This record gives sequence, C-alpha cells and structure tokens, in this order.
Amino acid sequence: MKNNNQKYILAWFCVFAITNPAGIANQYLAKNVLGGIFFIDIFFVFAFLLLFLFGYNRKYFFYNQTGRNIFNILLIFSLYKIFIWGFVNPDYNFGDFFREVLVRERDSIYGFIFIIPVYLFALRDLKIFTKFSIIFGTILLGLSLISVLFNVDIITVNVLERSLGTGILRYYLNGYGLLNLLIPLSIVVFIGKIQIPNKRMLYVGGVLAFLLVVITLTKGQYLKLVGIVGVALLFTIKLLKIKVSKSVRKFVIFFGLSILVLNIAFPKYGGYAKSGIDEIISITKSGETLDGKMSRNWMIPAFMFEIKRHPVFGTGHGYSQLSDQFVSSQFDATDFSFFAHIMQYGLLGICIYLLYFFVLGKHVYSNFKIIRKFSREDLINDYKYEIIIFIASVSYFAGYFASVHNVFLELTKGISRIEMSIYTGLILASMERMRLKQLKAN
Repeated sequence: MKNNNQKYILAWFCVFAITNPAGIANQYLAKNVLGGIFFIDIFFVFAFLLLFLFGYNRKYFFYNQTGRNIFNILLIFSLYKIFIWGFVNPDYNFGDFFREVLVRERDSIYGFIFIIPVYLFALRDLKIFTKFSIIFGTILLGLSLISVLFNVDIITVNVLERSLGTGILRYYLNGYGLLNLLIPLSIVVFIGKIQIPNKRMLYVGGVLAFLLVVITLTKGQYLKLVGIVGVALLFTIKLLKIKVSKSVRKFVIFFGLSILVLNIAFPKYGGYAKSGIDEIISITKSGETLDGKMSRNWMIPAFMFEIKRHPVFGTGHGYSQLSDQFVSSQFDATDFSFFAHIMQYGLLGICIYLLYFFVLGKHVYSNFKIIRKFSREDLINDYKYEIIIFIASVSYFAGYFASVHNVFLELTKGISRIEMSIYTGLILASMERMRLKQLKAN
C-alpha cells in the first residue's frame, strides 16, 4: 500500500508540475537550466513513461466511450489545424510552418493527449490526488502571498500598475496551474460537510487562492471566479441535497472570512476589486471603462470583418490573409481569443472543436442526473472523492466559459490546453470510478 502511495504521489506531482503552478517551473526549471529542453516536454513524456513503468493499461482509456469520442474529436481538430494552416491558408512555406507552428506551438496541438495519463492515474486514485493538491497547493499559495507581502523572490510575482498614473498595483503569478482548484474544493467540502484529511489546510488554501485572484485586479480572473464559485455552490447544493438557506449561510461565512483576510493583508484592495467589477458592468453597457476610455472591445468589429471575409476555413495562422482594415500590429490572439480563433480557424474548425464541449457537457449532464438519485449518505461515505473532484472539475469549465473573452485561449497557450485535458480526464475518471464501484456493490 505504501509503495502504491509513492507511485501515486509521483504521478500526481508530474500532473501538477506540468501546469506550472505559481510559475515555479518557469522560475526553477527554465530552458537554460534544463539544457534547452522545455519543462512541459519533460513532464509530458515522464507521465507516459509512468504508465509503462507502473503497469497501467492504456486500453482502459479507450474503453470509455466518452473519452474515446473526445479523443477522436480533438485528433480530427488537430489534423484540421495542420492541414488548413499548413496547406490551405499557409502564411509560411512548409519548413517555416513546421518550425513556427508544429514545433513551437506543439503543446496546443498534442496537449489533448494528456487526457490519457490523467484518466488512468485518476481511475486508480483520487484520494492521494486530493491530499497532494491541498498540501502542495496551499504551500505554494502561502509562499506566493509571502512573496507579495514582504517583497521577497521565493515565488516570482509580476507587479504592474492597473492604470497608468493611478498608483494602483496589481499582482499576478507567472502561472496558476491547478492552484485555483482549491477554491471549489474548499466550497464543496465546507458546505457539503465532507470529512477528508487536511480539511483545515484546504480552507486556508481556498482563502489564499481567492486572495491571489482578487489582487490581480483582472476582469477575466474575476469573471472566472464567479463561474467557479457559482457552479461549485449549485452542484454541491443539488447533488449533496443541502438546504439552500444553510448553504447560503455557510458561504457567507466562508466569503466573509476571505474578505476579512483580504482587508487585513491588502487594506485597499476590497475597494479596488469593487471598481474592477463596476468596470466590467460599464464595458458591458457602453464599451467604455470607468474613466471614459474605449475598452479593447473596439477590435471586435475588425475580427467580425475578417470572419465574414473568410467564414469557412478562416484566415490561418499569420497575417497574410488579413485586410488593410485589420491592424495586425495590435493583434494578439490571447487578448481576444474568442473572436481571434473563430477568425483563424473558420466556422468549420470551431464547429469541430465545439463538439468536444458538447460531448463532455452531455456526459456531465447525464451523470448529474444519475448522481441526484443517490442519497447524501451514500455520496459522502462511498463516493466522496469522486463527487468533490467531479464538482471541482466541472467548476473549472464554468469559470472557463464565464470569462467569455478567454474562451478558446487553450488553442494558443499549450499549458491551458494541458490544464483543460487534466480536468477533462478527472471528470471522466471520477464518473467511471462511481460506475465501477456500483457494479462491484451489486
């Protein structure tokens, strides 16, 4: 048993580290340290190596019909990307395309394959994963907050002025990875009254993760937080059959504690955060920030113009297909990922990709209905790790869609692609574990 736990810790360390939590991989495992090798490639290969070393049967993933369908959809989409960008709408000759896209952006192309090791790891274990996420995540979050408060370089924290001349600083990490998982986990365990090891540490981690989101003063992060918290609350109430009044009261306690800690550690940031929320509302209504400046939404008509010109296959990777009306020097797919990727991939490509979310969403909905038939006692006694990981992972996707401008960002950022693959694998594995436990009980 002890030997198995060591195997699980090694596997989950690999999964956790590949997402660059708190930016530690970038900071301590930079390419110059690793002899020119990117840390993602190392952990990616190592994860698959562990499958062979520890005797995981790769076929079990493809026995899962939903997993198989998702894998096939994402494989077709990756081949579509290579064919359209490389041959139909080429911005380079094939040699340059191979170097600039297939090599440099490889994570965003093959990252979906990481679903396989995560699914197989989670099929054997979720308890160690939960414990590891709590301990490792809380330590990294604590070190990050210490780095902010005392201006020490344990964890690299980026500091930028929120608006030029205001003196308002926003702090953000070089990467978050799976750290924000502690927010929905803490909500599910606290409101659901689920007994797990390291529960108090989880609550501390959840509060720390909340604080580090607030001090980013970033609208996208705030929207994501709303989605994560909202779905974590909803699913916990519905699936664990908790009275709404009790849930609201508990959430107010948890949220109030977080605000109290925020006001102690960062006295002015409660007001700054409120301004950020007001700005989201202002941009939604008028397209302008609170100080009357145009938001970056002014670029949307330019995207729509290009989408109409290239509706089926899109414009491809570079700028050669763009009209003179598009200011390519100000184009950044990470700033406007929703419209930018519709423009680049075309409606055909995006429709293929959306099938992934449709299949996964259908799987979540069907299992949601099945889980509601379980008694609360059965869930928290026999399936507690499956249910908390399921809810927390679904909450990640809620946060993803809530930050609407960042939808499709994973098609550009390889780490985001791998992170999404991890949560997909966790959803599939948690539900498969419940199914197998039911079969065994019957």
